[in-house]
Amino acid sequence: ATCAPHYNFVASFSESGSDVELLAHEVNDILLNESGPSTKYVDFLRSVTPEAKPVMDVESSSLTNTLANYLHGEAAISIYWGWSGEPTGRAGDRIPFGYRGNVAPIEDTERILRTALDIRRLTPQIPDLATEVEAPVAILYSRASLLQVPRHTGRHTAYLMELESVYNAMLETGRAADFVTTRQVLEGGLADYALLIVPAAAYEDEDVYQRVMEFVSVGGAVFLVPNSFFFDEYGRPRPDYLGSLGIEVEKMQAPIVKAGEARTGIERDAAGEETEAPFIQGLVIDTVRTRVPKSRVQPAVGSSLAGLPTLKGAGVRHRLGHLPGDAVVLATFADARPALIEVPKGKGGIYYLCQPLQPQSYAVLFTRLLEELGCDVPLAVTSPMGNHVDGVEYRSLRRADGTILAYVNNLRRQNRRLRLTCNPPVESVWNLSLEREASEDLSLPALECFLLEIATE
Repeated sequence: ATCAPHYNFVASFSESGSDVELLAHEVNDILLNESGPSTKYVDFLRSVTPEAKPVMDVESSSLTNTLANYLHGEAAISIYWGWSGEPTGRAGDRIPFGYRGNVAPIEDTERILRTALDIRRLTPQIPDLATEVEAPVAILYSRASLLQVPRHTGRHTAYLMELESVYNAMLETGRAADFVTTRQVLEGGLADYALLIVPAAAYEDEDVYQRVMEFVSVGGAVFLVPNSFFFDEYGRPRPDYLGSLGIEVEKMQAPIVKAGEARTGIERDAAGEETEAPFIQGLVIDTVRTRVPKSRVQPAVGSSLAGLPTLKGAGVRHRLGHLPGDAVVLATFADARPALIEVPKGKGGIYYLCQPLQPQSYAVLFTRLLEELGCDVPLAVTSPMGNHVDGVEYRSLRRADGTILAYVNNLRRQNRRLRLTCNPPVESVWNLSLEREASEDLSLPALECFLLEIATE
């Protein structure tokens, strides 16, 4: 049993010795999580493992997302907390990690203990949601973009920041997403997905690029976040990558990305870092972005995105040159220049985004694109007015008897009002977590995760 997937999402990956994919293939019978509360670590471990293996977090000290990690595939969690009478700033005051005071609020403690009982009681339902919800989306985990790390950028790179952003956005679409690695792409691992998201993977092997293009030619869709596919795995410019699609970046406006001030793990934990790794590592240098270009991205009238609200862009901004003759402009900037285009290729197509979006806008956009691709889900979760709800994760599964098993997970420290919509319409809702009837208009408390059983008309 090995693994420490935290290191697979930081710029020092190549120095850590924690190649989780290699360990999963050649060493492990059990995969150890040992990371923060984000479900991305469990999804990554699950995605890179050639056959199903149990995932265990042997030293969790998180306050949030406990049940959600089980719903993503965690098999067991060992939670340890401790408190100290020493003055603030000593190690004992920082456990559980990620809390900004000396001790956790009693509400957090109560929620964790109640969740532990819920996990035992809801064992018949949790594995179904963890294993039977199919993922139509793959997020490219690019080995070349992990190894080619620009100097003086701290713990993260543009690629790692966009990887995190698109993963978090996918949580709010109601669809599951897997990570697909360079190795898996070369082994034909894209065939099971409808959409591949490439999150600013600037560096990529030519063979991987060609496999991605083959995926598009046979009917797949690829969503490119700038600056994807600019260089090969050795950092050599490859204008032919995008050039083969007729995409020309004429001009670029980029933020300043640099390393911030070095801080100790204790200082970072006091600031709310929700993982113990910075404490173990000692001094850590965070990544700071300044002078970030921001834009309003307007869905084009008459396009497949018509009717969506204005989206918010933030980050490097591309100005495209002459567009391919068959390109379709799906959204524009305020100056009417293209912000998102679709380029047909074979039986599929490439979506080229000219500026990264903020996570909520990503979620809105991905939801619409997946609907257009036919990736429907049994349950939609919106605000009472029918709008997207920021910070709420949900997934659903239609059973053989027609009922829908689902969960809704509030990732924020504020209550949410939700509306549940199905086709056929909702007939009744049973809250499995509270063991009581509910309705399609649901109140979801802060940081709470409810399992629901829904009957339709």
